[in-house]
Amino acid sequence: MKIIFLDLDGVVNYDKWYISEEYQKLTPDQELDIDPKVIDRLNRLCLETSSKIVIASSWKVNTYYKNRLERAGLENIIDKTPDFIFIKGNDYCRGEEIDMWLKAHDNIENYIIIDDVKDFYEEQLPHFLHINPHTGFTEDDYLVARNMLSTCVNG
Repeated sequence: MKIIFLDLDGVVNYDKWYISEEYQKLTPDQELDIDPKVIDRLNRLCLETSSKIVIASSWKVNTYYKNRLERAGLENIIDKTPDFIFIKGNDYCRGEEIDMWLKAHDNIENYIIIDDVKDFYEEQLPHFLHINPHTGFTEDDYLVARNMLSTCVNG
């Protein structure tokens, strides 16, 4: 199985999103902090690479995160990483959460980490796609992610 560890803030919402015309046209019943174009890219990435999504964002501490993402159209969410942010405080590292998730799932052939913050173990960095929080997950990022999922080997 191929996994996309997905952060949300800075990826599906980002600085330019909040000043865009598309954002201004949204109605209150829509997910205001989720760019539909990013959701489309992520869904296409899952489809084209046969990948599943594991949420590695602080959003996971709220029980309704999955409903919000699915209502916005995000597909293929299968899980979330463990949550250490409130347990570990300043010793918190998102890489540790991903490492624990990977150790609990032995059928992973490949993975990528899509995040705007570099908070990962050295051995995870070849799987890390750094997203610019000003522009979010762009079409160029999608192309890089697709290539990473097609060529990278878990290790």
